[in-house]
Amino acid sequence: MPFTPVPGARTLIARHADARAVRALLASAWREQCERLDLSSWHLLFANEADVAAWQAQCPELISREGVQFQWRDRGFGDFEGFLASLTSKRRKMIKRERRLVAEQGLQVARLEGEAITSADMAHFYRCYAITYHERGRPLI
Repeated sequence: MPFTPVPGARTLIARHADARAVRALLASAWREQCERLDLSSWHLLFANEADVAAWQAQCPELISREGVQFQWRDRGFGDFEGFLASLTSKRRKMIKRERRLVAEQGLQVARLEGEAITSADMAHFYRCYAITYHERGRPLI
């Protein structure tokens, strides 16, 4: 399960495999695992429409989970200052304060892709998410 809420394929099935048969095996295993661990359900999060349709055909008992995302769109602001100028004074102050607090922490962000991502990077990324789940009282299975 990817951590990023971006729709995409969630079941990796080899091209030459019988996808329906693979889903049947997976569904059976997941049902058994849920029963064994006394879990009420399993989830297919942020799957693309094709994946959802295929899983619902395989497992008619599945229900759709609708989500809401808030996405920012540039409405011709030109730059960040233009965006801030469109807000109330209270909102501008709040955003500037939040950005200042983050800047004071000295955080650095690096974007890595493909082969530039090391095993150590992935382990660190996973630890960050595991800590987040733990702090919110959620198991990370």
